[in-house]
Amino acid sequence: MRKHILILSIFLMSFTALGQELNCDVQINTDQIQASDKSVFETMQKAIFEFMNNRKWTNYSYGVEERIDCTILITFSNWDGGDKFRASINLVLKRPIYNSSYNSTVLNYIDREFQIDYAMFQSLDFNPNVFSSNL
Repeated sequence: MRKHILILSIFLMSFTALGQELNCDVQINTDQIQASDKSVFETMQKAIFEFMNNRKWTNYSYGVEERIDCTILITFSNWDGGDKFRASINLVLKRPIYNSSYNSTVLNYIDREFQIDYAMFQSLDFNPNVFSSNL
């Protein structure tokens, strides 16, 4: 029985290590939105977090210490109550410096006119050859 658990554990650990080139933190600010039910924002935050962290973006294998730290801050300014949102987004990428415990900022990008369409529980898909969503 222990042998089966050990084999299953090794298999699951190797499977989860295939992707995850990013260590992404997603933060959503809805202070400017006057709505009673903000659950769509919580769902969106979770969907973006899982999409960024669980997708394999390259064909290379990276160790945990080699992951690119990513911070996404989305500050919403307008919501039509449906699936149209206006916001600003701040994207910061930091990469580890070889043989050190330091990180170097690779990208710090702010877009003040970030407009997206998102329906609650919408799956986020990525295809480099097809535009499917502005999110």
